[in-house]
Amino acid sequence: MSAGPPRSPRWKRRIRWIPVLLVAVPPALLLLGNLLLATPWARGKVARMISARTGVEAVVGRLSCTPWGGFVVRDLRLRQPPGLQDAVEDPVLEVRRIEVVPRWRPLLKGKLEFSEIRIEQPRAVVAVEMLASMASRVAAEPAAASPPVALAVPVPAPSGGGESAAAPLPVPPPAPAAVPAPTVVVAGETEEPETAWVVIEDAGLQFRSASMKGSLGEVSGMDARIPVAGRAATSSVTLGRIDILGRNLASGLSLPLAWKAPELRLGPCDLRVAGLQVKLAAVAGRMPGAPFAVELTVPPQAFDGSPFFPQLRPVAEQVEARVQGIGLLRVPSSWQGMAQAVARRPVLATAGEMRRFDEARALAVLQGGVLHCPDVRLTGERLSLLGNGRIGGGGQGSAVLRMVVPPDDAAAISRRFAVPGGAAGPVFRPLGTPERVFLDLRWISYSGGQGVELGEGGPVVPVGEIGRLVSPEAN
Repeated sequence: MSAGPPRSPRWKRRIRWIPVLLVAVPPALLLLGNLLLATPWARGKVARMISARTGVEAVVGRLSCTPWGGFVVRDLRLRQPPGLQDAVEDPVLEVRRIEVVPRWRPLLKGKLEFSEIRIEQPRAVVAVEMLASMASRVAAEPAAASPPVALAVPVPAPSGGGESAAAPLPVPPPAPAAVPAPTVVVAGETEEPETAWVVIEDAGLQFRSASMKGSLGEVSGMDARIPVAGRAATSSVTLGRIDILGRNLASGLSLPLAWKAPELRLGPCDLRVAGLQVKLAAVAGRMPGAPFAVELTVPPQAFDGSPFFPQLRPVAEQVEARVQGIGLLRVPSSWQGMAQAVARRPVLATAGEMRRFDEARALAVLQGGVLHCPDVRLTGERLSLLGNGRIGGGGQGSAVLRMVVPPDDAAAISRRFAVPGGAAGPVFRPLGTPERVFLDLRWISYSGGQGVELGEGGPVVPVGEIGRLVSPEAN
């Protein structure tokens, strides 16, 4: 007979381990999962998935997952397309942190839903050449998947007449009736899904050209809480600064947002940009193809841009403008738009003196992946500028700006041009009348780069030297 204490049956000892396992296994699995996410293999796999969706090379810094914080991606970078990497060093997109908080109950049932996506410090640097290339690509999804959503606020075209007045944009067919969000019936009650949000903190967006130094335009200090699914909700987007060509045009703007499935609307709202009253409205739909529409107008008003553009000191008795765009976000080949601006009796500082003009006018149209600019003009008694151009797929384009002046002004302008390398100055040619000569500034491509030809047979100024084309020392 054994003298030791009686031993518990084996099944009782196993039962005692169950609470220990229930407590220890989840943290252990979480630890093992995060160790796996920290490996180069996991980061590379996620980066390849992102690259497959975006079409550009992606690099992921770190990955992690927790029940309370969701899935987290840190230090995400999307490089510029291969053709632009040498000219634009900054990545297309750089994000410090992305946090996706799922709804765990639907996830356990195999349904992927999220309550919030938080994006911290995203910085985007977009080259206009890349936009032109995207718009010219034929997307796999048919453009007729869904028509663009109609804006609620109609915007009239500028009232200026004349031969160069723009024809209105083709009006898309009306959008189909909105399909209400699905509801879940539980015990005789209707439960609408909670609102899902995309939260953006301290975002920045910069537009650049691979052929020019510096920024064309930039939006910085953007914060937004955007409703994108579930119950109807309202919110706003705040913009810290808007800069164009290095000049601050607006600060501290607030744009209202409204979500009602399946549409997200921005505005309509009244803004003040560069001293001008501006009206803005936009809408995007969660439908096949993601249709969108945007309209921005500058109602007729006087303009004094001297505080914003001190070198040109532009002033006009009246300006008005309209910008409109429609299409499917997921089908760049469907994008189309128009921009038109008119200024009456503008005054500009040119060649060291204030010059008065009769009219300034510009028209640009995006359609079929090509940006056309059929008419740009600034007409006056002693100086007139007439131009047109286009940018096609891949950023390739052509443009010419004709300058018409009296012969004595042409001589003064030639003295102000500082052609790099000491080459001969611009080549003016006579018109049919001896009282006027003209100079064609032509954008051309040549072996090794692009530049501006100063008149037929004249010197070519490389793109990087255009900013120093007019020498301030020559005054």
